[in-house]
Amino acid sequence: NFFLHNSIQPTIMQAIREQATTDAATARSQIPSKFVELTTFMESMNADPSTLGAKFAVTPSDTAPVPMNADVANALERTQSELAGAISTFNAIELWIHLSLPSIEDGNNFGVGIMMEGAKMIAEAKKDLSEHMKGLPDYFKERSAAAEKLSPKVSQSASESTSTSSDKENKGGEETTTAKNGSSSSSKKDTSTSSVVPDAVAHLVAIDVNWYLKLHTTCNRIRNVYATVCDFLEKNEARITEPKGSGGRMSMY
Repeated sequence: NFFLHNSIQPTIMQAIREQATTDAATARSQIPSKFVELTTFMESMNADPSTLGAKFAVTPSDTAPVPMNADVANALERTQSELAGAISTFNAIELWIHLSLPSIEDGNNFGVGIMMEGAKMIAEAKKDLSEHMKGLPDYFKERSAAAEKLSPKVSQSASESTSTSSDKENKGGEETTTAKNGSSSSSKKDTSTSSVVPDAVAHLVAIDVNWYLKLHTTCNRIRNVYATVCDFLEKNEARITEPKGSGGRMSMY
């Protein structure tokens, strides 16, 4: 069993390495198009604070809550998708690099050092992007708190009551009792408004502007990491695929 296990294990790892190599090659080939798509998306975003302030201006209503900001919500959804896609891409590349590492021996380990440097760079980029994604829900938390102060307060109450009574009647010397039941219900809806504080309105608009610019910066961060990783892999292709010279490890291509 021991020898059988040892004979099967290399075959399993070889299959895993080949799959990791294929996944990394696919992920890497998609980076240029993702870079271009992000550039196009960023160009469609107006990143001028003054223009955004005017565009995101709100007029509180006495009868309806402050509406969502569709521009920020859509940009957030796109940014979240881009972050998830980038993290997945770098996961595939990082795994490929780790599984391509040869055993460390005395001397001739410069290529191995390059590979470990690349894996570290990608791991740090993933951590940074993950932190960005984790913070995205804070937008809704911040905005809802500010919007609540500008929206009318509505309270609704309902009540229901029942009553029971009985009538006694004497007919022909016999007394009869008739029971009567009744019920009633009512509801009440109160809406209260207070004078709008200009600073509260400005605060809400500032939140939208700040987050829109933050999302623009995050997209730029993703794009820059794509470029940095792609550049590193291209410049160190030979060292990564053959860290110990010819025959060191299998190539991605």
